[in-house]
Amino acid sequence: MKDEATGSIYYNIVKVIQHEKNISLKEACLEDLRLHNEDLKEFVKLQSSLPDFGIWQDAVVNWVHYMSMVLSGWKNISTKLGRYNAMEFPEAKELKERLNQI
Repeated sequence: MKDEATGSIYYNIVKVIQHEKNISLKEACLEDLRLHNEDLKEFVKLQSSLPDFGIWQDAVVNWVHYMSMVLSGWKNISTKLGRYNAMEFPEAKELKERLNQI
């Protein structure tokens, strides 16, 4: 809602799901969460059952491990960004009011 209030272009998978499936925002959020959990479950399963890559085995195992660290790190960083923290980022109503004054 904060992004919508600015009237600018933004990219959000929830809005894509909402539009493509013609569902409510709440349903789209739940679908996004379901897809995330499904993909995470598949990633963990694949990570724990990698096939034999021969001489490249250690490199592949490390690459997959580092990929999981990057994803975990991004999650940790993004939850601390001001735009997602109500205490640091104005509410949608306030944004809209500010934009109307410009």
